[in-house]
Amino acid sequence: MGFEHGLFQASSKFDNKCGLVASFRDGKGAAVVLGSNQADMVAKTCQKHGSRWKSVGEHVGHNSASVDEYCTNFIPESSAMSAIQKRDPAAIIAAAKQGQFGAVMPGLKDHLFIVTAKPEFGECLFTAQTGKFGAAVCTCDSKECNNLTALDFIVDADKGPMRLLQFIDRSLRNLTPAMNSIVSGLWMLTERSMQQWWTMSRRST
Repeated sequence: MGFEHGLFQASSKFDNKCGLVASFRDGKGAAVVLGSNQADMVAKTCQKHGSRWKSVGEHVGHNSASVDEYCTNFIPESSAMSAIQKRDPAAIIAAAKQGQFGAVMPGLKDHLFIVTAKPEFGECLFTAQTGKFGAAVCTCDSKECNNLTALDFIVDADKGPMRLLQFIDRSLRNLTPAMNSIVSGLWMLTERSMQQWWTMSRRST
């Protein structure tokens, strides 16, 4: 809808990298901010283009007040909002890869996260909390690489990396009996592997 209604327009100067910050919030909807890789992308975009979002809000169940609220709580956790205000997407991803996810976003220190990369979208950090939110922070290295094609791939339910959130927020636990009926103990092994990976990640902080 953003591309269809001209809500995404090139306005920031390309400087080595592009950035993308996206989130969905249970009961609130979803939003994405695109631009040059820079700190405070969300607030700057809300201030500059918020009126455009509000102009189409009624078509997606929003109004002026709810758009403002979403901008303020784009990721509904204060340390996460502080991080995207102070750091650019590439810096946040780099810190997570160095085992500093909990230091950058201390309010999410007990959350699982994944950093993954593909030519189609660049490099992304994903994290989520069941029943509350999911978030993506991405960066890529060429001009306008954070375009509609990249966004479509990220959210593709069959191929895109956004589907990995189902594994890190444990929302697939209700499928445990079905999965284990095919391969005995499969989900237990998957959970154990994820926990071991998370423990190792936290030890490096």
